Amino acid sequence: MPFDFPPMLRQQLVTMMEHPSGYRVLPTPHPALSVLSDFSTTTYLTADGRVLMDDDDQPLHETHDPYLLHATLIKAAERFHLPQLRTFIPACPPEGVVCPTCQGTQRMIIDGQPLNIFCHPCQARGWIVPALDSVAATEGECH
Repeated sequence: MPFDFPPMLRQQLVTMMEHPSGYRVLPTPHPALSVLSDFSTTTYLTADGRVLMDDDDQPLHETHDPYLLHATLIKAAERFHLPQLRTFIPACPPEGVVCPTCQGTQRMIIDGQPLNIFCHPCQARGWIVPALDSVAATEGECH
């Protein structure tokens, strides 16, 4: 299910695709901005709120993986200077706690420093629900 981007955000993304300034754009029939890329996978963000994925196993397709959705939104918010994309990452519910793995940073931490690798245990949200997530929770609430 795509994110329900407001018209102004959709237009900003379309404008970036029409006039890429150092951005890689996936051409039609699926115009989208390249966001994340690693050895075998690339994710793209469309103006209509979909996250597309191209990897070694499958041709271009829409992904619904929460980790990839959240990581793509975070990276796109940073890369394209569109902080409003972060508002589409689910907010921490009352029973949620700060992710003990990333300490709420949404990125893996080594020696106290956040890396440029998004946190898998919390699906790049920065929080977990102890009863539902497999990561051992800490005492810290995320509210």
